[in-house]
Amino acid sequence: MCGIAGWISGGSESPDRDVLTRVTRALAHRGPDAEGIVIDGPAGLAHRRLSVLDLSPANNQPMRDASNRYLLVFNGEIYNFAEVRGELEARGHTFSTHGDTEVLLEALKAWGPAALDRLIGMFAFALWDRQRQTLLLGRDRLGKKPLFFARLPQGGIVFASEPRALAMHPGVAGGIDPVALAHYMRLNYVPGNRSLLAGVESLPPASFAGFDTRN
Repeated sequence: MCGIAGWISGGSESPDRDVLTRVTRALAHRGPDAEGIVIDGPAGLAHRRLSVLDLSPANNQPMRDASNRYLLVFNGEIYNFAEVRGELEARGHTFSTHGDTEVLLEALKAWGPAALDRLIGMFAFALWDRQRQTLLLGRDRLGKKPLFFARLPQGGIVFASEPRALAMHPGVAGGIDPVALAHYMRLNYVPGNRSLLAGVESLPPASFAGFDTRN
């Protein structure tokens, strides 16, 4: 189990590192082995790592690709990463690590959101494209790994593996969503894309969402 978080501002200003650090530290219990935060223009990506595959620090996140165009944060495990890696190597992709994070990164570069159709596993991820200034969020078919986001009043979004981490951001109003609470009391879970925290949405399983800072 790892924790991912990030903040995409609504303009040209960079996210506040101190705020993003508070969001990330709220996920410390999910990843005690390493913490990484990268601010890149209007984007800030963060990760708390629980080392499982390829324990090398080379697998710490956020992970950059060789071209320095893409940044990835990822929580979960890709079970068929060796098979996908072989397919990517046949296409000319090269790898410097032995884990599944770099395989996911290269798969998203090669196929975009269609890479989700090739992946078997449990995962949630965020991919920042520095050239296009876009963010891609994705989640596994069954929704085994959580991913929540909130749209900020001043523009942009903040995302994290848990709603309580988002509550660390001053742009997230907080409070209980009464409709979500009613669903939880009746069903013992919250259906759809709501969460118990007002203004915070859950990315549905087997889906992705894109955000463009230029619009």
